[in-house]
Amino acid sequence: MLRVDLRELARVGAVETRGELKQDDPALEGTDIALREPVVVRGRLQLVGDGRFYWQGRAGAVIQSECRRCL
Repeated sequence: MLRVDLRELARVGAVETRGELKQDDPALEGTDIALREPVVVRGRLQLVGDGRFYWQGRAGAVIQSECRRCL
């Protein structure tokens, strides 16, 4: 989970966000996703007024899967 101190956001206007979702994270339980590395999330959160926020970011992962052409 990404967590941001809202006091920091109010002070500087925008903060960088970073986080990881490990291979054994309960959020992936019940899926057939085979992660080779953790999911990496990076972004930027901005306050846009009256309790409204804008987040722009990227998530990337390396997975292992079978080639569907070969099946």
